[in-house]
Amino acid sequence: MQHVSTVLILAAILAASTKSFAQPQLTLKEGDEVQLRFAETISSKTVVSEDPVNLALA
Repeated sequence: MQHVSTVLILAAILAASTKSFAQPQLTLKEGDEVQLRFAETISSKTVVSEDPVNLALA
């Protein structure tokens, strides 16, 4: 039973610490500029028309 208590306590600590490291949420307004980068390599040899493109903040 003590093992279960320890696991629950560690899970609670991990959940609390994850929130403190979370990045703040921002709301963009129309016209705001952001820099993006490709999240994966894109190749003209494998791309198909209308394939989604994954982007990430640069």
